[in-house]
Amino acid sequence: MKNKVEVLIIGSGFGGATAAKRIAAAGRDVMMLERGPWRDTVPNRSLGLKNLVPLPQGKKAYTHGIRSLGSHRMKRRVTLNKKGFIEAYSGDGINVICSSSVGGGSHVYAGFLERPLFPDYWDNHHPAISQAGMEPYYQEIIEAFAARPLTPEDHEPNRTEDNNYQGLLTCLGHPAIGMLLPAIPGKPAKITDKNGIERWECDMENNSFLGSPSGAKTT
Repeated sequence: MKNKVEVLIIGSGFGGATAAKRIAAAGRDVMMLERGPWRDTVPNRSLGLKNLVPLPQGKKAYTHGIRSLGSHRMKRRVTLNKKGFIEAYSGDGINVICSSSVGGGSHVYAGFLERPLFPDYWDNHHPAISQAGMEPYYQEIIEAFAARPLTPEDHEPNRTEDNNYQGLLTCLGHPAIGMLLPAIPGKPAKITDKNGIERWECDMENNSFLGSPSGAKTT
């Protein structure tokens, strides 16, 4: 590779994207590299992207579900499909599952933007990090994702109130979710967002850890 760049970031998931955003905002020239492909979703089609690769849903789970498998007990990892969705690694004391796509782990998160349950989670680890200091970053992400908690008016299935096991889950509350919720509950429609990208509002199904074909989940 002969091209020179000021800042090179490897990976386009939550970590890489956040780093790229911060560094670019500081006026630096940033290039991002991602080994995974662009996935076949409504937003990516609306951008006119070519050579889109299926998400591992339906029969495609057998052909595009796994990228590679590895273990500390193996001499080398086994690559099944370079355009596969998930890479799994079993280490000595730690197991790792990650997504291989443009967007990285944002394709496999469940859409929940939850703060830690313990109010002092970030305190007493490092003098420069505290719960109060982290709060603006939580708020920044929630606002960027236009996320909000679900309400009874959203008519989502399997509500905590209906399945809270005699109140045991009530303490979990209602975290903000990174989903494009329907303007009219129960009637999802295709919209074009402020960036000119087409997305479908969430139909409350098929938008979780195997990706979001409709773009309802914010990635």
